[in-house]
Amino acid sequence: MGIKTGFSLDSKRPTIDLGAYISQETRLSVFQRSNPERAEQLLREEEACICEKYALLERLMEQ
Repeated sequence: MGIKTGFSLDSKRPTIDLGAYISQETRLSVFQRSNPERAEQLLREEEACICEKYALLERLMEQ
């Protein structure tokens, strides 16, 4: 028998593309233009982290 955490997820899964968001933010797009290879690598890593974190939150809600 699982212990209820009382956790409630009140936000939807992110719908905006992270790359699109970054290109709209000046402070982030400057880095993207100055170091595109590193920016792309970090973007992919962050997208994976976002997916993993949201999945964790969904699992916590189910407990």
